[in-house]
Amino acid sequence: MAVDPIFERVFKKLYGGACWGVKNTIGSAITFEFGEPHLEIREPITAGSQATRRVREHLARRHVFVHGQWHLVIWYCDWEIFGKGNRLGSDRSRSNLERAIRSLDGQELVRFTIVARGDRCRFEFDLGGLLVTSRPHPDHDHWLLFEPSGHVLILRGDGTYSYARSNQPPDAGPWKPAVLQVK
Repeated sequence: MAVDPIFERVFKKLYGGACWGVKNTIGSAITFEFGEPHLEIREPITAGSQATRRVREHLARRHVFVHGQWHLVIWYCDWEIFGKGNRLGSDRSRSNLERAIRSLDGQELVRFTIVARGDRCRFEFDLGGLLVTSRPHPDHDHWLLFEPSGHVLILRGDGTYSYARSNQPPDAGPWKPAVLQVK
């Protein structure tokens, strides 16, 4: 199995850098920050007429976030976290969710791989942490990695990826296979 070289080119820039601000956000999504922190300010947005009162109120506020130069979002996928070979938790076990996620905070990413015909990803960390993701949702983004260059690398559940400016519409593409056909 050959994986498109874009993955190694992008992820090798993160190797040896400690992740910080690792947290659970919406549902079982996880976010990681890498590099120097900076503020991201989202100005108020006028919601469409179909939006609920709660959504209108949320969008009408200014939001300020602290992000790293690199921002990794583990999105629509199943995941498991291991520490020194022991399973600490998964997206399906709410009781250990926070503890498992916090175990990765402060660890340095040392290796990223796509395995099993592109069905899974492995994020390996220096202190024995391991995040294994799998893609049960073919129509959704599996994970997104925002770079300081203004680009985002997105792996979708159907095994395709996009590497483009992050200010493009989410489905702009172009979408290419992550796992290359070896002839």
